[in-house]
Amino acid sequence: MKKFRFFAILLAMLLMLGAFGLLAACAEDPDPNPDGGDPNTPDTPSTGTEKTQYGDPAIFDEYLGYYTSEASVVQAEDGTRYVFYTSNETEYVQENVIAMRVGTRGSDGSYTYGDKQIVLRATAGGWDAYNLGAPDVVEGSFAYNGTTYNYLMAYQATSTANETAYSIGFAVAASLTGEWVKVGTEPVVEYDAAIYGNYVGYYSPSLIANTETNVRLFYTWADAYGHYTYFNDIDCTDMADLGVSGYAMLPSDGLTSNESAVPTQFANGDFAYDAATERLYVVKDVSPAAAARPYTATQIELAWIDVNELYTAAAGDGWQSLKVFTYTDTIGVYNGGGWERIYSPALVSATDGSVLSAETFDIVYTASDLASLNEYYVFSPSLHPLTYTVAASA
Repeated sequence: MKKFRFFAILLAMLLMLGAFGLLAACAEDPDPNPDGGDPNTPDTPSTGTEKTQYGDPAIFDEYLGYYTSEASVVQAEDGTRYVFYTSNETEYVQENVIAMRVGTRGSDGSYTYGDKQIVLRATAGGWDAYNLGAPDVVEGSFAYNGTTYNYLMAYQATSTANETAYSIGFAVAASLTGEWVKVGTEPVVEYDAAIYGNYVGYYSPSLIANTETNVRLFYTWADAYGHYTYFNDIDCTDMADLGVSGYAMLPSDGLTSNESAVPTQFANGDFAYDAATERLYVVKDVSPAAAARPYTATQIELAWIDVNELYTAAAGDGWQSLKVFTYTDTIGVYNGGGWERIYSPALVSATDGSVLSAETFDIVYTASDLASLNEYYVFSPSLHPLTYTVAASA
């Protein structure tokens, strides 16, 4: 998600350039404010100002002053889509919440989305007091405090106002529309800054159901060495006493990069699984991040790997890239240019985290104005669709 937006952290990481030699080209950006500044100025545009469209239209409209980013999109058996995303509750106030909209499919296959619902807020003084966001949702059976819930949400947040040391937490709900209940008062996967340094930490969670009561949690781990993707398997039989496995790093061989870092950096991935072919699919940011604000990715990539390669140290075939999407893939009917910032993509998946099809993939990505064109670009991100059909030989 996913995104991504950390200017304050970027500066800290750049200071490590001489020691580690790779962060200047690879800083990812998991927060809606890549400057770390205060955009909440009194001289804001009037209420109801439309966002400028440079490319493909958004999947739903939201006025400038409200950012919509870092989506998770699940599709129920009846075709209804549920979009969970990072947003803000008050116009031109950067204070993250997790929001949701329900999409109804029309006879032509297009979706009409309902009103915005706030489903999760930060806890003042808690581990998730700041920059809560980047939700991902999966279906299963999750017992917590005497109640069995049907849905699990993973999300990122931090207890620090300087946007470092992100960790991953859980919430549960009986239905996709909520009410969502946070699990415990501590993160499920906690970044330890005392050990790993005061860097971004763990962000952009993605969930796949292994069984009804066991999930695989993917996330980006960002420290002085770069941004790479890891996973834990988690036994959720009793949400009050989670069984969290050790972590494992995903290979990045075969993934696209526009920088010289080795291994290839692997950030903001959203995953889905195809049991029939034993393929794990991902849509992710392509490094490096842009050199001008907002400091996000400018390309995203769709790829797959044989899931058995996750369980061995032996070299395999690695990731097979299906498509790298650039701004030319986002040219719409407006100004004919396309989006220059495309990042934090999500695969539209079934509620258990499996692919809807191994031939056609629907993707929802975040796009944003450039700071050079809009001083309120922090409040400009919106969610946009892409569809990719796999060639017969892939």
